[in-house]
Amino acid sequence: MSTTVQFTKEQETKTFYNEKQIYSEQRPWIGELPVTNGKDFTFAVLGDRCGIAIPGVFEKALTTVHALQPDFVVSVGDLIEGYLDDEQLAHMQWEHMEALLQEIKLPVFQTIGNHDCGSALMSKVWRERKGLDYYAYRIGRVLFLVVNTEEVPQTMTQEMEVGFRQISELVKHDPEQVIAMMHQHFDQGNSEGNAHQTVNNVLSEEQIAFFTEVLRENEDVTWTFVTMHTPMWKGNDAGFGKLTELLSTRKHTMLAGHFHELEFTGPSDHARIQMGRTGAIPHKSSKGDIQHILWVTVKDGIPSFQVIGLDGIYTIQHFEL
Repeated sequence: MSTTVQFTKEQETKTFYNEKQIYSEQRPWIGELPVTNGKDFTFAVLGDRCGIAIPGVFEKALTTVHALQPDFVVSVGDLIEGYLDDEQLAHMQWEHMEALLQEIKLPVFQTIGNHDCGSALMSKVWRERKGLDYYAYRIGRVLFLVVNTEEVPQTMTQEMEVGFRQISELVKHDPEQVIAMMHQHFDQGNSEGNAHQTVNNVLSEEQIAFFTEVLRENEDVTWTFVTMHTPMWKGNDAGFGKLTELLSTRKHTMLAGHFHELEFTGPSDHARIQMGRTGAIPHKSSKGDIQHILWVTVKDGIPSFQVIGLDGIYTIQHFEL
């Protein structure tokens, strides 16, 4: 494991990554690690922009984030549509996204999602542009683990990829039609309520070994955030079980996305937060189906949360199950 110290020891701001898993000189974050007093800071969390981005919504969210001026921004993945068979187009999608993120002039930490790497080609492009599939960083007395839940890519057949790209183009001209189509699709495929919200993703032994070492080296933190794309707590992977056990004695919060529906579960010091949408189309109609960002305030090393809908501000209690 390699550790890069960015600032003074008192500020304790570091990045951690597996030196055996470096694919390029690029990194999955934009901007420099923030300078804070080590215990008080704010950050904003972005949900899924894709798959199938409604035009203008993600851009509105970035405008809101820029106005609020958090110390940094966290993405839970699916920033681009992906699932492409053209490498040049994949790079173009990333160039467009990176330009948008750079405009807000804030540090942005990215998490890999299935749309970002859903094929060998997309994984190749991610690694060329981001350099790392998983990593960790520490800001003051708060630790962040950025997990790769897509080690086994969620691939599409060629026919599915073609259909997906057609819908991705249609939404630019008729978003309401696409939303109706997707509601119908998910309603037909999910007659058993929330049965679709189960996952079969896996975490490798190598990834778990890396996070085990990071946690061992940072036993003094007051809080640990775990950022991932697919909410692994909705599956039964043994690797995730090991990670959960490692965190069992720590105050921590897990952040994920993927299902386009906002959910808060678990006790406050072991919470699981499934982000809703920040630009993407809905999967189904529910009280958690909102376009939003999550605002996190860390005070004395302890976080509190506020849901900022793009049409208003909500309390967390509105979404508790």
